[in-house]
Amino acid sequence: GTDSKEQTMSSGQIQPLVQRLVGVYNDPSRISRDAIQLLNSADRCGLIPSVSPFHEKEGVYHAKVLAFKGTVPMTYRGGKYNIPVEIFLPPGYPLRPPICYVRPEKNMVLKEGHRHVGSDGMIYMPYLHNWRHYSSNLLDMVLMMSNIFSDDPPCYAKPSVAYNPAMQAAKVNSEEQLNHEKMIFIESEMLEKERLKREREMREKEEIEIMIAAAESERIALEEQKARDTRAQLTQKIQSYLAAYYSEAQEKIRVGLIEQSKLQKGRKTIDQQKKLLSESKVQLENQLSQFNQQLSAMSEELERAKERREPDIDELAIPADVRSRQIMDLIVTDASLTDCLHYIDRGLLKGKLTLNDHLKQVRKLAKQQFMVRAHLMKIIRHPV
Repeated sequence: GTDSKEQTMSSGQIQPLVQRLVGVYNDPSRISRDAIQLLNSADRCGLIPSVSPFHEKEGVYHAKVLAFKGTVPMTYRGGKYNIPVEIFLPPGYPLRPPICYVRPEKNMVLKEGHRHVGSDGMIYMPYLHNWRHYSSNLLDMVLMMSNIFSDDPPCYAKPSVAYNPAMQAAKVNSEEQLNHEKMIFIESEMLEKERLKREREMREKEEIEIMIAAAESERIALEEQKARDTRAQLTQKIQSYLAAYYSEAQEKIRVGLIEQSKLQKGRKTIDQQKKLLSESKVQLENQLSQFNQQLSAMSEELERAKERREPDIDELAIPADVRSRQIMDLIVTDASLTDCLHYIDRGLLKGKLTLNDHLKQVRKLAKQQFMVRAHLMKIIRHPV
């Protein structure tokens, strides 16, 4: 319950600050995670997060970054001390390591020639030099900083001019002090060698993990490329099949539309012919009815004609007026003269008439026929 409460309090401290730093960091979730992990650690001591401006040594100015100000614990000669520090997270974090400073109080001074702290208080330590954005974090950095400061404190209290019995009692002679510092230096070298060995092993392990991860990434990339190639080939085949199917379907549709157009035209023609045939049928039926009626009438007339005597030819040809009678008489006379001429020719051929008699009769009849025809033409041309 206490850890959960502390984690909630740390999250409540960090989240408002991260929200104020929108646009400064590319990975805000990583910032929050590392900061909360540091603040929840039992070794965090008095580190307090804040938003602060920051000047880098190269002169680059950042209007606001996430900073931690407070103390880092260390143990020296059996005593526990707190080293005041200030930690800044540059905008490139976690790709760039944090930038850390020792900030001595007014009654403290920096140790000259310190292996890991510059004269300006900037901290230089292997953990920062070998920073790995995927594995390094703020908590491990602070723990490593505490170990380094325990081996070699970066600052000490200023000596007081006034006599202090308590401090005088704590002093040792210079020879003992030198021997002690020599022993500390030897132990520090041994610890540094062990630390460097551990760091080298860690780097080798990280490099192996990186190589494995790279090989796995390459394998995954090859599989993805193979899958992409397979998808591309399958897509191309499907597109080709669909294109061929579309062309075939389009051709079938075109032929079908042509056939449909022909069928529609044929249907229209058939409908017109059916209409004409229907009209013709009606007309033929009407004509057949009239024909049947006329045939029936003719049959009846023939039956009546059979019952009557055969009429005389003279009774059939009855002129309507005087002119018609004259024309009929002239036509009959012309026909009679033609018949006479015919029989005279036959008499000549049979030897019943001599040539002189034949010529004499022909001239006579021809003269009469000429007069009859002239008279007939006159009547026809000049009606009354």
